[in-house]
Amino acid sequence: MCVCVCVCYFCYCVCVCVIFAISGPPSSPRNLHVIDTSDHCVTLAWKEPEYDGEEPILGYELESMMEGEAYQRAGYVGAGTLTFRVTRLQKGQKYTFKVSCENRVGLGEPAITDPVC
Repeated sequence: MCVCVCVCYFCYCVCVCVIFAISGPPSSPRNLHVIDTSDHCVTLAWKEPEYDGEEPILGYELESMMEGEAYQRAGYVGAGTLTFRVTRLQKGQKYTFKVSCENRVGLGEPAITDPVC
């Protein structure tokens, strides 16, 4: 965004323009996918978001949802970590997973997996 202010006094004018970025939440992590499954756990991987919201990425919040239930927090990892192992899953149930990227402004929109058995 650019803001310009001009002040004129008789025949002299002074203009000052300031360009600044407006911070916002980051976009969704890219390419969220399952890289491994076992009876009671799933390992997820993803790539950094395309847009960081003009702020450094702080980390990623992970949530899991068993079919027919509400999302629950599964964990949180720092900015340098792009994988996470979700544990304590019930064998034979379908789960959906969400990963949201966080910066100083807050959480961005999540990336969501297809249901996983």
